[in-house]
Amino acid sequence: QLDDTDIDVDTKNSVIQMARWHAVLGKRAKLHPRKACSDAQLSALEYLKEQDANPYADFSVWGPYQNRIQRKLRLKKHVLDADGSWKVEELPGPPDFRTWVASWMVFETGCIQTDFMDLGVLVLYEDEIGDYDDEYGADRWWLIYQTDVRFRSEHVARIFTYNLTDEERAYKPWEAAFSRGPEDREWWYNELEKPALISISKRS
Repeated sequence: QLDDTDIDVDTKNSVIQMARWHAVLGKRAKLHPRKACSDAQLSALEYLKEQDANPYADFSVWGPYQNRIQRKLRLKKHVLDADGSWKVEELPGPPDFRTWVASWMVFETGCIQTDFMDLGVLVLYEDEIGDYDDEYGADRWWLIYQTDVRFRSEHVARIFTYNLTDEERAYKPWEAAFSRGPEDREWWYNELEKPALISISKRS
């Protein structure tokens, strides 16, 4: 669900991973099962960290209760047909913001446990997507999620490759790239805000 590489599932770091989670959330905190990563998910993130690779997760298949649920989520996109009528297309991905958050919570847990990224950066990004969902609504969720995928899979990688300082590369470079991304307002305007406004005008 991250790429096509075969990864050995390993639990040797499970004690350290939980210790990291408790260090962030508190010693008395309990990890809810719906926010917990499976061993396979944690092993995938550990592998990506070792390879210094983008921690992108496909939320059409990445989510809670991974050992129990193996299904591909679908979302709906409204498309203006050639005859002027609207039709609905199905695309892979969480169907709404609430379902996206469920996948994000698992990803957040994994990033904390593998020490890939700090909680603050992850919370700010969730807020960013939530603000767009509040602004544009369920009818344009497909566009919000499309932009989220492009951001996490493509734009963050470009920032990582071309825009980080030596100081940023020295400490959690993917976190640095991730935190820089929301500041690129021109990118978000071109990828999401402008297309959303065009979509709204067509539907009005």
